[in-house]
Amino acid sequence: MLPHPTRTDRIGLGYLEYYPPHKTYHPGIDYNYGPTPNADLGQDVVSPTWGVVEYVSPEGTNGGLGSYLVIRHPRHGVWTRYLHLEEVLVTVGQKVAPEERVGLLGSAGTTSAHLHFEVLNAKGLTFIKDWWRPYGRYSSGLPKKTVASLTLDPEKWLK
Repeated sequence: MLPHPTRTDRIGLGYLEYYPPHKTYHPGIDYNYGPTPNADLGQDVVSPTWGVVEYVSPEGTNGGLGSYLVIRHPRHGVWTRYLHLEEVLVTVGQKVAPEERVGLLGSAGTTSAHLHFEVLNAKGLTFIKDWWRPYGRYSSGLPKKTVASLTLDPEKWLK
């Protein structure tokens, strides 16, 4: 079993749960920790397995995504995306090990601190790259079946 990308005691939005404000089926999992909305602010975010940092967003809110990064995991043939970070601690091209700190959990681009974590297949990577905000496209308006074809269930992948 791979480690979770952050300490968590509950899941906010689950995988493929309908998210009305963005008219989408949620392409990842929102990990939350603690009794208050910002209890997990500044908590470590780690890579669940070996990988190479493929993208780090520029500083700023980047819309509703906040600061974010994408890691390629060649041994697994997937990419992981980490949204709403307070700070990114890695650079593009950097190799990361399992449980290595890659960022600090934040609330950038959202109303309360949490980690939005996605696992993308090759089709999903092409989808998020093909937009005006590099690696920042979100699945708003897509049918559930389409969102499922771009992503993997993070909880199942971590097991």
